[in-house]
Amino acid sequence: MHKARPEKRGAGRQGLNPVGNHQGGVLLGLVAAMVMAGVLGAAAASMLGTSSLHGVRANYGERAYYLAESGFRYAASTLRSDADEFWELDGEEFIVAGGTFTLELAKLTEEEGYDAEAWVAGTQTVSNAPGERDLQIESGAQLAPRNGLFRYQGSWYRYREFSDDTLVAVIAAIPNRREVQGAQAINEEDDLPLKAGSVIPASDHVFLHNGVEYGYEEFAGGALRNISGDSDDFPLTLDDGEFLHFPALFPFTVQDQDVLEFAPVIQVRSIGEYPGDNSSLNVSRAVTYWFYDDAGFPLEISGDDEFVGDGEMIASDMDNFGEGPGASGKGAPLGKFGTVDEDGAPAIQLQGMNPGGQHPMTSLLYSGQVGPDYEVQVKVKIEQDLDPMAYMAGITFRLQGDGNTPGQLGKGLYGVSFVKGHPEASGNDAPSPEILAEIGKEEPHLVLWKTVGSGANFGAQPLAWHSLANSSIVNEEGRLLDWSTLLLRVQQLGESGGNRIQVLYGDHVVESISGDSDPYNDDIRITSPRGGLDNDGSQVLPWPPSDFGDWTEAVDYFTVTSIDVTDDSNDYKSDAAAEVGLHTWGHNLVECTGQGNSEVCDGKVFFDNFAVREAGQGDGGGAGYGGGYIPPIQQ
Repeated sequence: MHKARPEKRGAGRQGLNPVGNHQGGVLLGLVAAMVMAGVLGAAAASMLGTSSLHGVRANYGERAYYLAESGFRYAASTLRSDADEFWELDGEEFIVAGGTFTLELAKLTEEEGYDAEAWVAGTQTVSNAPGERDLQIESGAQLAPRNGLFRYQGSWYRYREFSDDTLVAVIAAIPNRREVQGAQAINEEDDLPLKAGSVIPASDHVFLHNGVEYGYEEFAGGALRNISGDSDDFPLTLDDGEFLHFPALFPFTVQDQDVLEFAPVIQVRSIGEYPGDNSSLNVSRAVTYWFYDDAGFPLEISGDDEFVGDGEMIASDMDNFGEGPGASGKGAPLGKFGTVDEDGAPAIQLQGMNPGGQHPMTSLLYSGQVGPDYEVQVKVKIEQDLDPMAYMAGITFRLQGDGNTPGQLGKGLYGVSFVKGHPEASGNDAPSPEILAEIGKEEPHLVLWKTVGSGANFGAQPLAWHSLANSSIVNEEGRLLDWSTLLLRVQQLGESGGNRIQVLYGDHVVESISGDSDPYNDDIRITSPRGGLDNDGSQVLPWPPSDFGDWTEAVDYFTVTSIDVTDDSNDYKSDAAAEVGLHTWGHNLVECTGQGNSEVCDGKVFFDNFAVREAGQGDGGGAGYGGGYIPPIQQ
């Protein structure tokens, strides 16, 4: 099957569309807000004053940014399907949506002279414990300055940055994989032949099959030797070509002069221009991203029972990743988000209100297709210095419009929000007045709501609410504690529509390792830390059991709230085009100074660890990690 591609410069302009959504559990699965206002024609622009011309250029700048991101997504899609065709895109200019984008591709490892290998400086143990998160290597190495990937004894690891001969914040990457050679029925102590493939640990390691862990004594002669495991898990029946997954060993110990192998890095730079001509109004915007070379990092697969992603994409510069309208995926309206370093790790930050301030809601949409039954979770931080302390932020779902304008949002959506009012906060600097009329302006709550009214002036009709006063995730002043988790479960009630919606929450700050068998008990609960939990060296997010009746101490990461609503309205059906997102409500949550190109906005809301799990992707047995959950979209 041939995929449609944008036209190169010089070709006709018919039938042009940017590439569609990039699938998989990737760091760029999250969409920044896109302001898709109408574009003024050049003839009309010539009659405008200076201030209006600045407005036209700002509008064109947004379109140019969108074109640049479209170019990047086209290159990403091409790389995943045909590496040779990908490199043919270098230097090409494409005409798309009334403008152009140009792609510049580089083998960054070769151009920058990054080393393929480095040597360990002294025996060290790497773990999540304080003082053991970094890895010292011999001086003189030239490595990617951030977000590099390396292999040690068959396992893949990632580091946050390279500084002063140190790999900082080393974590396990997603599991390696190998294919089974021929159909097999394996018993304990049997050997298991594998097809040729990527390097795996040579001895005393484990592999996973359908979530079950097995051990092997060594890998020699193309086979795993002396397979071990729980006797109830044998015989192990395997099909020819079936994948086994080999998680990275973590924590792990390295010896002095051990060799680390580093994956090559590819750089993609996309330059968007609008309107793409030689006029004084032409505006150019550029984005730059990095990939790991597929030859250096094995791609994972997705199947009926699991979803482990298809590799990872990372931003070459965190300050530019996701910044401005149109970071990736489906367009969203109403404001701007970017990625910043917050509390030592990347987080999504609210960085601008909706254009013109015509509505207090600012929206961010996830581009991946989900539904109709799924769970969503995200961690939220709201700045401590809000004065007055009033906020509304959370998860958006079941969006019915295309989301490009306030009026489109007004066609229908649900929201579930952390909400607190204040007697001195009002108008666009306060949460929804319809909600405050029900919960008051003093205590913090979790509120489930849906749009009321129509067009750009829609309101938020509360459906159910749960008081958070005296809970573990707010302080005495009602401020939400940093990185508290909001989780919702939504199930569509048949083809006719209607939804059942349940809401849970968890915390990041209470350092608890014990849980409770009561899902409604807020006093005892296991901590859900920012960045996830360690699962055989990989960082994962916990999920509740599919049946709350299976709640046990081991899976008690959340508190189930009283919000359990069945809304029979058939106006809010699953819409895979833009099903899930994030939102804030209130212009007090961002403070902007200056105007035009000099405007600087200081956001006061941050999101992290956004993740989605569709029905059927959990293990069904109440385990804390689930089975094939979608990994964090933004971590």
